[in-house]
Amino acid sequence: STIIDALRERYLTPEEAALAYFYFDFNESQKGKADSLIRSLVAQLYGQASHTPAGLEKLFNEFQNTSFQPPLASLVQVLSQIITCFPKVYIIIDALDECEELDEILDILRVVQGWKENRLHTIVTSRDLVDIRNSLSQVVTDTLCVETSNIGQDISIYIAERLEVDSRLVRWPPEIRDMIRKTLMDKAHGMFRWIECQLDSLRNCHTIKDLKKDLDALPKTLEETYERILLRIDERDREAALKLLRWVCFASRPITLKEATEVLAINADEQLCYDPDLKPIDPQDIMFLCSTLLTKATIRGNSGIRAYEGGYYSNHVDTQLIRLAHLSVKDYLISDRIKSSRLSFFALDTQLANTTIARSCLFYLLQPSLEPNHRDKVDLRHRLNKWPLYNYAANFWPFHVKESAHEDLEHSTWKLLNQFLSTRNTSNGGHYLGWIIYLTPGISTELAKRTHPIYYAASFGIKSLVRHFIITDPDLDINSTGGRFDSTALQVAVYRKHPEVVKLLLETKADPNIRNSLGESFNVPYRPILL
Repeated sequence: STIIDALRERYLTPEEAALAYFYFDFNESQKGKADSLIRSLVAQLYGQASHTPAGLEKLFNEFQNTSFQPPLASLVQVLSQIITCFPKVYIIIDALDECEELDEILDILRVVQGWKENRLHTIVTSRDLVDIRNSLSQVVTDTLCVETSNIGQDISIYIAERLEVDSRLVRWPPEIRDMIRKTLMDKAHGMFRWIECQLDSLRNCHTIKDLKKDLDALPKTLEETYERILLRIDERDREAALKLLRWVCFASRPITLKEATEVLAINADEQLCYDPDLKPIDPQDIMFLCSTLLTKATIRGNSGIRAYEGGYYSNHVDTQLIRLAHLSVKDYLISDRIKSSRLSFFALDTQLANTTIARSCLFYLLQPSLEPNHRDKVDLRHRLNKWPLYNYAANFWPFHVKESAHEDLEHSTWKLLNQFLSTRNTSNGGHYLGWIIYLTPGISTELAKRTHPIYYAASFGIKSLVRHFIITDPDLDINSTGGRFDSTALQVAVYRKHPEVVKLLLETKADPNIRNSLGESFNVPYRPILL
């Protein structure tokens, strides 16, 4: 925001320049996508333009009455045209190190550099990581490293504020607080996050002797700091802390406090079980499990996480979220260092974590009391209140299944998935039908019932599951239609931009000429997805 404010003050007037900016956030994976970046930049600049570029108008006319989204390459081309609407354009991309699709975004930056557009000025910020520095060196003209001395001034201000306003730190006499400040400043070496962790730890000191002892034995690095935090977790809380860290690190979107309490009640090992006695009486107590590693935030309004209210999704409900306190927490938990240390119990593996979360979601959706009255809004609201993780499990189990399988799913996940999908064969469609109706409000029961699971496997890009249906289901009609627009699996795979699934379906003789309820087929405008 400092850079943005400075640009607005010094350079920006509506007649002379336009400004667009985008913040990546490691806590929100959907914001880390390349198309999210370009869509945001196009929308911001278009809002400041005096006219509509021909390319944008053409793209709008081409896609406005379809269920398809413009390909990324077309959006990038539109961005290049919108830039010409202004004498100068400033684009700020913050926290590149926190994006999900770094390679794709670096490719886009190379394309932008190739425009040789003198009116465009782009600022990209990131932690100084070797791979990012090497990649950016090919596309940036100037590099600026923030001086440690400047960071030191900010750290000094932060320490002073904490010592003055924190109820557990302000109680120390002035000379003790001054000792804290001097000691931390001497050992910080520009590490803002390190300072935050040490102050959080010092809050737990009860005597001056304890305080001095801790100050004399401060960890030297951030990794040592995290080791110390994990070592202090009580033995009886270790399993719950691991569950929480796994979910917060790998959830597809930030989980809510209520969802987190449900996570603690699920045992996703071989002996699956749901035990409500494992939930804390006060959900706020969850924050004590992983002190300093996690943080809590309250969001209002346009959050991207929608609370179910009165049968409709609402963006107007306050929601408490649990997030990682810093990206370095996840970096440490998935590092080789922790795997070979005495804290290996807390080591996280990306594929294994997604497998565990996928199993938890599927098991949760199969709870007997979730056998639904599909069209009863009161019943649905009651179920969502009683089972707070239902929204997450219903929306995101496919993403975790996809991330857990490079080629094939492991056996226990297949078993759960088959159990869930087979409920479609019951008289009332079971949990499967309830999931479809919840996921696709307004879909007719008849259409939902006849939608083969391969449609949803294709929609979510789960290639291993699509292949499984092709191989194992002798009655499968690869061209059967269903879903929101009565489309084929091929059409929804194209719409969702899953080229490997599209290729697999075409190899299985899926018909590209079938039309959905909107009259669309897999025609020429959408074939570039395979290139």
